[in-house]
Amino acid sequence: MTDELKIVSATLTPDALATSDLGLPAKYSVALGLSRRMTMYEENEIVGSVDRVASTGDPRWLVCPETTADYVREILPELQQGLDAAVLRARAIQQAAESLDASARDEHKRRMGVITEINKSLAPLREARN
Repeated sequence: MTDELKIVSATLTPDALATSDLGLPAKYSVALGLSRRMTMYEENEIVGSVDRVASTGDPRWLVCPETTADYVREILPELQQGLDAAVLRARAIQQAAESLDASARDEHKRRMGVITEINKSLAPLREARN
């Protein structure tokens, strides 16, 4: 795959809206639109290694939870660098996986799916540290 994975848009998520008489929340989530769909390998590497981002379950989007639009604007270059590095690692892992025989490939894919589920279940812990 030669397509670069770039952050091409940002949007506020519904948690940025006022939910009570207290007004707008100080911290909220910012969704990041991507230039193309992430592969399973890329998503695992990005979510596992890029600070301040989490999966949305949609391969065209990532989310920065419990943050502000100002902070995302400030760290946008760092986030893109993290995506670039994670994509390179993911490509190497995917190439290694594709060189396995069919039964080993199936098992590797199953393991990657388990890792994806683990990362999704750990997302609240990553969000709490940011």
